[in-house]
Amino acid sequence: MKHLRFLIISLYVLLGGWVVAHSFSTNLTQNQRMNIFPPNGYDHYWKQVDSLQQQGLPKSALEIVNKLHEKAKSEKNPGQLVKAVIHRLKFTAYTEEDAFVLSLIDLKKEAIKADYPASPILHSMLAQMYWGYYQQNRYRFLNRTATQDFEADDIRTWDLRKVVENVQMHYALSLEKPEKLRQTSVEVYEAILYQGANGRAHRPTLYDFLAHRAIDFYTSSESALTQPADQFLIREEAYFAPADQFATYQVSTTDTLSFTFQATRLFQDLLQFRLQENNLAALLEVDLERLSYVLQQSVHPNKAVLYQQALQALEKKYENSEQSAEVSYWLAYQLYQNSQKYNPLQSDEHQWEAKQAYELCGKAISRFPKSHGAQNCRNLQAIIETKDLQLTLEKVNLPNEAFRGLVSFKNVDKLFVRVIKTSEEEFKKIHGKDEYSYGDAYKEKIIQFYAAKKPLHQFELNLPNAGDYQKHATEFRIPGAAAGDYIVLAGTSPSLSFKSQAVAYDFVTLSSLSYLHRKLDSGEVEFYVTHRQTGAPLPGVNAQLFSKEYDYKAEAYVVKKGREFTTDQQGYFKVPSPKKYQNFEVEFTHQGDRLTTSDRFNADAYRNSFYQDTPYPKDTATHDVSFYFTDRAIYRPGQPIYFKGILLSTDGNKFNQLRKKYPVYVTLYDVNGQDVAHLNLTTNEFGTFSGSFTAPTSGLNGAMHISDGYGTANFSVEDYKRPTFEVVIPAIQGSFRLGNEVKVKGQAQAFSGANIDQAGVKFRVVRNANFPYWWYCWKGYYPSSPAMEILNGVTKTDDQGGFEIIFNAIPDFSVPK
Repeated sequence: MKHLRFLIISLYVLLGGWVVAHSFSTNLTQNQRMNIFPPNGYDHYWKQVDSLQQQGLPKSALEIVNKLHEKAKSEKNPGQLVKAVIHRLKFTAYTEEDAFVLSLIDLKKEAIKADYPASPILHSMLAQMYWGYYQQNRYRFLNRTATQDFEADDIRTWDLRKVVENVQMHYALSLEKPEKLRQTSVEVYEAILYQGANGRAHRPTLYDFLAHRAIDFYTSSESALTQPADQFLIREEAYFAPADQFATYQVSTTDTLSFTFQATRLFQDLLQFRLQENNLAALLEVDLERLSYVLQQSVHPNKAVLYQQALQALEKKYENSEQSAEVSYWLAYQLYQNSQKYNPLQSDEHQWEAKQAYELCGKAISRFPKSHGAQNCRNLQAIIETKDLQLTLEKVNLPNEAFRGLVSFKNVDKLFVRVIKTSEEEFKKIHGKDEYSYGDAYKEKIIQFYAAKKPLHQFELNLPNAGDYQKHATEFRIPGAAAGDYIVLAGTSPSLSFKSQAVAYDFVTLSSLSYLHRKLDSGEVEFYVTHRQTGAPLPGVNAQLFSKEYDYKAEAYVVKKGREFTTDQQGYFKVPSPKKYQNFEVEFTHQGDRLTTSDRFNADAYRNSFYQDTPYPKDTATHDVSFYFTDRAIYRPGQPIYFKGILLSTDGNKFNQLRKKYPVYVTLYDVNGQDVAHLNLTTNEFGTFSGSFTAPTSGLNGAMHISDGYGTANFSVEDYKRPTFEVVIPAIQGSFRLGNEVKVKGQAQAFSGANIDQAGVKFRVVRNANFPYWWYCWKGYYPSSPAMEILNGVTKTDDQGGFEIIFNAIPDFSVPK
């Protein structure tokens, strides 16, 4: 029921907001209207509904809504009718079990029975609710096989394909009378529509309103349906053509479920309509949205150039119109997006596009300063001219010697630098309980504190600002100082004001101390302390261990001292393996010089005692893994599911140990991921466990699994006949390139050993893309490449029971080579 309330609220936000009575001419007399409902109109009673809702009385509110619904139906007032339907859905969610399914059934009946113009909007609402349910329950649909026997009106029994088909059907029904819709003003739904920033200029007719709702669905949603081999793709330059040419371009495909295809057709229909009307604002809005979507979906190698050329042509065509400022904005935004690709270490490409975008915005503002496009241009200019500053220092440098700082800057000509003495104790005091906090408030607190202190060094630095609105970097010299801790502040003004200027800072320790460490298999940690410049070992260095533990009463981390050591003549000391888990840092002090480790060390001695008899690397992290074995891969409903498992503790490499006498909680999950049954088991002296479940006899069949949290066994529950033969496809030999023809051979053989000849073989070839790990390391993401059905069909086995499937390894053209 929570999901339903969320969907209804979302629906109301999209559709409604105003409560304005709107009457239509009807055949009812005034007396007839009074008999149906009191004479105070709609507003008075909607206020009562709102009041009852705020008091937590949904049933009472629903009674009034039902009367309003009957009144609107009798008076043929579509705006009030739809508003009443929305509220009925909302209040039903609070008062009924299985409210969502009941509401969908009710809404579907309402949409079928309703007269024009209420029917189209109800179909559009129904489509939105179907898709909203899928989004709320995505994981269930993605794990569900295609359903054969389902309740026609119960979406809970549908598979994803049926959901998509119904969504598309109801969006199509909402637009099935385009001529009528184009002649009907959107004002008929005054009671439920927001005014919006641009009034009704961009959505003047009911057709505009409903077509844009359908386009919003097709352009912002992506189903997980497997793509067919003839997947609809935007390949041609014609999709970037001027509106009049694009609107008449022939677009066809057998991939009719394609969201991209449906969106393209809707854009064409809407542009054809807008080209016939004298409403430039609405035309340009649709055209800009179309070009942006084509840029996003096109697989053309020069799509960015084609998009930019299309915007330039559009800007020139309407340069004397106020709406051209909006085109200028999107052209400038595209240039700005391109400018983000600038990499000075590779080339000068894209360096000046941010400046071009800034100047283009300036021209648009000067032409039409009060336009909506000009306001967008001002916002973009503010982003482009934002100052940015980042400071990076080596964490430790030698004392009494100048050291380098690296400053990354954007739109900055001069840098004001201060070097201020600090200490770890002072820094912790500023932190307070916010030791691990980040964000602007934390940064401002640090900057304000140190900006008020007297600096040890203070100087100015002229930066090589090229005026290209790009980020650059340079190194600069910082004067040396005595051993200790320091903070370096850098800002774009002498005041170092965080709120009005760009300010950056970094901490540095000046110390001659340096250290090396290693962790032994025994759990001990060895340290060597050396001179940072010469590398000579330093004897007599004091090493104080300390740990940080969170004090829940004080709501802060508390530092606790541990053991203390002194380096020998080789600068060496060893921290013995602790009796329990220990996490520590080390503070080195020597002749007034101090260095705290940037590393945090840990010892997992508790593992040593737990696995005393097992020779394995004690500093290796282990985890539990279970492996399952079932007696078959497919079961009938009601059949016993026998399983056996083995539980290991492993490091994923060489160490593997049986988990003996260990409790295991095994659960059976159905196709919706719901807990069906569970067992409390314990591993035996061999680390194994076993049990059985009964395959569910009610609900959906399909992919199910059992799991204990350490491992999973997957299987299917289906109504099937016991097979008398098997089909074997040997591993494919050789390698193939994308675009090559691939031959796959198979063999059908009866369990008696006889070959099965002249038997029909139904097959389906699906492409699933995999990308190497280094791609993510390089790009920070994996490309989106949904599964695609390459081929399906029927063939026959030969006299020896063999068969062959030949297909083309079609690549995903939406992913760059």
